[in-house]
Amino acid sequence: MFSRFLPLSIFYGIFVFLFLFSSCEEPGDLGTNLQPGNSRGNILFTDTLTIETTTLQSDSVFSSHTDLLLAGGYSSSDFGKTSASFFTQVLLPETNYKFPDSARFDSVVLKLEYSTYYGDISQPMTLNVYYVNEALSTDSLYYHDSQKELGDLLGSRTFTLNMTDSVNEGSTKTRPHLRIPLDTSFFYDKFIAVKNDTAFTSNAEFVKYFYGISVTPKTAFDEPAIISFKTRAVNTSLSFYYSKNGDTLTENFPINELCARFNQFKANRLNSSIYELDILNSDTLPEKSSGGKCFIQAGTGVRFKITLPYLDDFKLRDGVKQKFVVNKAELRFFMQKDTNTSSTLYMPVPQGLFIYPVDPEYAVLPLYPPVQEEFYGFSSVTHPLIIIPDATNSYYNAAITRYIQDVLNDEKENDGFIIQPKGFGVSVNNAVIYGGSNADPAKRFRLRIFYSVVR
Repeated sequence: MFSRFLPLSIFYGIFVFLFLFSSCEEPGDLGTNLQPGNSRGNILFTDTLTIETTTLQSDSVFSSHTDLLLAGGYSSSDFGKTSASFFTQVLLPETNYKFPDSARFDSVVLKLEYSTYYGDISQPMTLNVYYVNEALSTDSLYYHDSQKELGDLLGSRTFTLNMTDSVNEGSTKTRPHLRIPLDTSFFYDKFIAVKNDTAFTSNAEFVKYFYGISVTPKTAFDEPAIISFKTRAVNTSLSFYYSKNGDTLTENFPINELCARFNQFKANRLNSSIYELDILNSDTLPEKSSGGKCFIQAGTGVRFKITLPYLDDFKLRDGVKQKFVVNKAELRFFMQKDTNTSSTLYMPVPQGLFIYPVDPEYAVLPLYPPVQEEFYGFSSVTHPLIIIPDATNSYYNAAITRYIQDVLNDEKENDGFIIQPKGFGVSVNNAVIYGGSNADPAKRFRLRIFYSVVR
């Protein structure tokens, strides 16, 4: 099994700009018209090096402290069935908060502001809300397979998602959000009838008393869509509507960035393109066993490794080791196009990928220099390459000049690297990538190197 890791997902707009500026230029600037083996100004070109890709299943994906909370399910022929649930604390509206003894709850509603979705929104779906019987902690790290014991079912709602309709709260229109009615008697017993002098004095005491909630799909693998909800939103809260002395009042208990929280993802790969990663209990799927393709799916931990098995041989000419200056080296890999034409089915590809150097055992080395030379963070913290798709979502380009140069200079082992989606623990975006052995030469994964031989 692959070791747990914490992706370095913090990145800055300036780095994206630099990447677009430096690595998305057309190779014609360096001599697209050059054929392998020819030279002009001592610049040579090749794109025939063998590339091998292997789809990997991570044993755990870091999914806590996220800005988005996901719930629902969806199915696809390539990835099988995927489900998402989330667990979160709820906080006090203010310290030393107390409902009046005479308060009577008219309703209790879990409000969740929409961010985006993945799947088919034309079909109804059902989400359940449970009390969590185990404490959550902001000091703990949670992963996509973490679990907390579920308690009472607090509420459920069947609905058809509408991301654009505003919601009326009294005379006020608010941003589109989901409203799930909850059991008022449970909260009356927990918040009013049961006396606890310290539970409501601070958030630290409150989360020891009220552990939190979980939102799960009613049927884990048979819901039509997964929805992501915002935590940094005024319409994400546990809201109490109650009466006091004839007046109707509202109190919102926030669900925000201060809460301990995590997303949980599950997958059933039966009859899918990557069933070997699940049903056969395998951690690797070579492209030759999957029709010349490799796969990435955020959330569930599906990513792929790239190896260049004959890069070391590239150094030799007639058995003699040569010295090279790599002018530019870039990977280009093509995505399988989505043939869906439905306006209600939305399955976006990852809008950013990270490349991490790896050791021979597939362990990510996030503190090593990144594969991409342009990306360095503040305070000497390195960041992995951010790759974005072209405007038509047809292919990704990745400049790996430094990596190739270091391998050719014997300054780096040629262990390859791993590519995984940005936002690994906060989405279920996926893509099917054509590998280096794909039957269609025009779609094959390839490495293009522009180089000079030092004489």
